[in-house]
Amino acid sequence: MTSTLGAMILTGGASSRMGVDKATQLWEGIAAVERVAALARAVGASPVVTVGGRSHGLPHVRDEPAL
Repeated sequence: MTSTLGAMILTGGASSRMGVDKATQLWEGIAAVERVAALARAVGASPVVTVGGRSHGLPHVRDEPAL
């Protein structure tokens, strides 16, 4: 039996303190979204995509507001 593990990283959340996208804030010298993507890949996740505000260089699923 085979299984597939993928990861979706939610982006676009603004920090209440900084007013910037939390995904771009540094975590041990690396942007948080890049670090989470690397961790997901390390456990075998594929694909790794972002959902929400911006792609941050990863494949992206646009989070459209409901009409």
